[in-house]
Amino acid sequence: MLSSFRSSSALLRPTLLTSLSRHPAAPLNRLHSTHPSTTFEPLLPSNFTGFSNLPPTNSFTLPPNATLGTLPFPKSLSPSSALEFKHCPQSYLLRYILNYKDPQTPAMLKGTIIHTALEKLYRDTRRPNRTRSKLHNLLRESWSEYKTSNHSTFLEMFGSNVQQEIEWGRSALGLLDNYLELEDPKNLPSDPVGLEKWVRSNLTSSNSTFIVRGIIDRLDLVQSDSCINTRITDYKSGKAPNLKYSYSMNKKIREESFWQLKVYALLHKLQNQKSAEKRYEDQIISDDGNSTKFSSEGIGVRYLRLIYLNNVNGEGEIMEYDLGESEEERDEVLEKTKEELVETWESIMELIEEGDVKHFKHCERKFCGCHKARSVFVDGTLSNEIVERK
Repeated sequence: MLSSFRSSSALLRPTLLTSLSRHPAAPLNRLHSTHPSTTFEPLLPSNFTGFSNLPPTNSFTLPPNATLGTLPFPKSLSPSSALEFKHCPQSYLLRYILNYKDPQTPAMLKGTIIHTALEKLYRDTRRPNRTRSKLHNLLRESWSEYKTSNHSTFLEMFGSNVQQEIEWGRSALGLLDNYLELEDPKNLPSDPVGLEKWVRSNLTSSNSTFIVRGIIDRLDLVQSDSCINTRITDYKSGKAPNLKYSYSMNKKIREESFWQLKVYALLHKLQNQKSAEKRYEDQIISDDGNSTKFSSEGIGVRYLRLIYLNNVNGEGEIMEYDLGESEEERDEVLEKTKEELVETWESIMELIEEGDVKHFKHCERKFCGCHKARSVFVDGTLSNEIVERK
């Protein structure tokens, strides 16, 4: 089975290749002066009174049902939660079982607003109007809507620091400029066939059935030889992985980077199969016994694509993955992904049933939330069992 990574230009039309030359994102001051439309002027709420009215964020009380031996069972699994468990079982416990949520950061919020702007660009904007200025205005519009509906979060992040908000906004506009160096929204081979699409399916482990679900940023149809395949595209506002290590380590990093999209491809396939089976049954009934087979051939997912809006050089970068030329090759990759999901779920359930939080081991990654979260738990709760592992 051959799974390969494609260069950023491998699946783009020749007419778009010139736009793939990488240009560093312009410094914020130059971005402001060279492109007047890149200004980002925030609207300071008139009722801002400072941070005194905000609830304290230096403590966290565990939910009443989180007592030793009675940990709540997870309701489902997602690509992100499965990866979190693989990297750090303790962080998974805190975030997905005990519902301790990391405070939203400006970087996280930036990714959310950028995703919203790109969705609006393709969902609500006609091709001729998908310009740089339009995309910038969509980001400003999305930010304004967010501030209106999430006022307390906005205050917690920026408060009265207008300059900080302006710099944050210019940085987000710069990332969108990086995106436009990679793709021309007016001249895509075809419009996306799916945006922010939910996919889900039931998987079966040795002793239970569980739900796996997630949201695909974008689905495209791609012409490959004489066949049309589906490509999953995922936007990343964070930095692309720096593949500066050995071949084996770089391969490991890239495989892990695409694991989430492999899960999406698996769910897309299983969801399509279920829909096709229903259409087949309906056809048999409506045709009074004259059956017509429905085939998913030509619309199955073959390509995975990560669009990073930043890298170590301040440029945009595309990473692509080919699940395999034949359906058998693709099925082999997705079956392995399915097995990994089942194995992860069974490991989670085993620890939950044991009911001992000390069995959820923490990791050594300095940036992981497990180190930050343990220090903010209040005394007299289950958190003491976790703190003992420091």
